[in-house]
Amino acid sequence: MSTFTWSSMIPEAVREMTPTMKDLVSSFMAKRENTDTMTWMNDELAKHLDISAEEAAQMGQDFSDAIGRFSENMRAIGESCAAGHTREEWLRNTLAKNAEGKNPQEYAAYLEQVNENLAAGNEAAIKAMESPETVVNLSEEALAEADEPRSAEWNRYKLQSLSASITEQVELAGMNGMSVPVDPALLDSMEDMTDALPPEMMEDNVSASLDNGVKLAAAAALKVVAETKKIPFLSKLLPIAGVANLACWAVEGAKCLGRCALGNMSAMQGIEHMKRASVAVMADLVMGGLAPKLFAAIPIIGMPLSFTASLVLPNMTTHEVREKLYMGVTKICETAKTIVHTITEKVSGIFASVKNTVAAIFA
Repeated sequence: MSTFTWSSMIPEAVREMTPTMKDLVSSFMAKRENTDTMTWMNDELAKHLDISAEEAAQMGQDFSDAIGRFSENMRAIGESCAAGHTREEWLRNTLAKNAEGKNPQEYAAYLEQVNENLAAGNEAAIKAMESPETVVNLSEEALAEADEPRSAEWNRYKLQSLSASITEQVELAGMNGMSVPVDPALLDSMEDMTDALPPEMMEDNVSASLDNGVKLAAAAALKVVAETKKIPFLSKLLPIAGVANLACWAVEGAKCLGRCALGNMSAMQGIEHMKRASVAVMADLVMGGLAPKLFAAIPIIGMPLSFTASLVLPNMTTHEVREKLYMGVTKICETAKTIVHTITEKVSGIFASVKNTVAAIFA
C-alpha cells in the first residue's frame, strides 16, 4: 500500500478495520473484571501479531504511555482555552518548553521541517480529495524530498511565527481527515455490531477506564491492520507512539460523530474538539522527535486511516447511532470542508515552497 488512490483506500480500510476492531473491542468488553487491562492488551498483541510476551509487554506499555500523554495534552489544552488562551498559544508554550536543553538552531531547523512537511502533506491530501482517482505514492523514496535539512534561526519571534504556522497546518491536517468523502452505501454495508460498546461511549461523561480501554483496542487494531496488510507508513515508518496517538484521534473522532448523530453536539463543537485533538497528537509527535519526513505522510494517510476507525466505532454502540450515523458524518464532514477552505486560503503561501515534495508524492 505504498501507492494507492483515495477512492479505494477508505472503503478498503473500513473493510479491513471492521473485523479487527470488532474483535479487539469485544475482547476488551468481555475481559474479566479481575483481569488487568495491560495484561489483556499484552495477550492480544502477542496473539494478533505473533510476537513474544516481552515484545508485547513493551508495545503495550508504549501504547499506554502515549495514550496517557494524549489525555494530559487534551486536559492542558482544555484548561488553557478555558482560561482565555488559544490552541496556538498552548502549542507555542509547549514547543518552547521542549526546546530546553536542545541546540537552539537544530531545534529551530527541525520545527521548520515539521512545518513544511505538514504543509506538503496537507496540499497532497487536498489534491487527492479533489481527484480521488489520482495515484498517491508514499514510498520512502517519495518522502526523501521531505527529509532535506533546513537552516533556521532560533529566537522568540521565530518561535511565535513557527508555532502559529504549525498550529494552522496541524489543524488543517485534522480537518482534512474529518472531511474525507464517505459514501452512504459504505456505512450501509458495514456489519451491524451494535451493543459491542455501551451507550456511555457516546456520552460526555465516558469513564476513563472505558475510554482508555477503547483507545488501547483502537491502537492495537491500527497496528494489526498495518502489519497484516503491509501499510508501510504505519507498520514500518511510524513509531508505536505515533500509532497510539492516531488511535486516540480516531476515538475522539468517533465520539464526535456519534454525539453529532444523536444531536448532542453541534458540528462546530465537534470541529473544535477535533482541532484540539489534532494539536494534542502533533505536540506529542514533535516532543518525541518524530522524523520530519513522516509529518508529510500524516495528513494524507495517517488521519484518513484514523478516520476509518472513527467510522467503525460508533457502529458498535446503539442501533440509534447506527441509523443516524450518516447524518452525523455529513454534518461534521461538510463543516470540516469549510474550515479546510478557510485555512487553505490563509496558508497558501507555504504551499509554493513545498512543491517538490508534493510532486514526489504524486510521482
